[in-house]
Parts: sequence; structure tokens; C-alpha cells
Amino acid sequence: MYAKSIFEQREYVRAEILWREELESRRKLHGDVHKDMLDSLYWVARCLFEHRQYAAAEPVWREELAGRLKVHGELHTDTCDARH
Repeated sequence: MYAKSIFEQREYVRAEILWREELESRRKLHGDVHKDMLDSLYWVARCLFEHRQYAAAEPVWREELAGRLKVHGELHTDTCDARH
């Protein structure tokens, strides 16, 4: 939760670094289609978005959505949230 605390302080660059580290750890631990890894993808994209790096955030959010579709299917609330 340290990364989220940094994010909430609006230190998006620092938070992104922490979330990317968490993402890589979760990817190694769980693989590419696990809820925890997908949550980390969301936070990396969110940091990029808040830092106005929209072009960089988009492919990360697309990867998150594709993973949520594989894990949960079309009608799950996490998938629907990832579409917004």
C-alpha cells in the first residue's frame, strides 16, 4: 500500500516506479492473467494518466482490459470498470 499512499500524495512519478516494481514482481509470481497483476497494471496506467502521459497510459490500460476479459469474461464488474 506504500505505492498507493505515494499516489494519493500526487507524487505520480514516484508512485509509477513503485507500481512498476510491484507489477514485475506480480507478473513473475502469478503470470500475465492474474487479478493482482492486473490491478498493478491499472495503477501504472493511472499514474501515467495523472501525469498527463496519455499515449503511454493507453496501451497499459488496453493490456489490463484484455487480461480482465480473459480472467473474468465480459460481464464481470472488474471488466466493466476496466472499460471506463
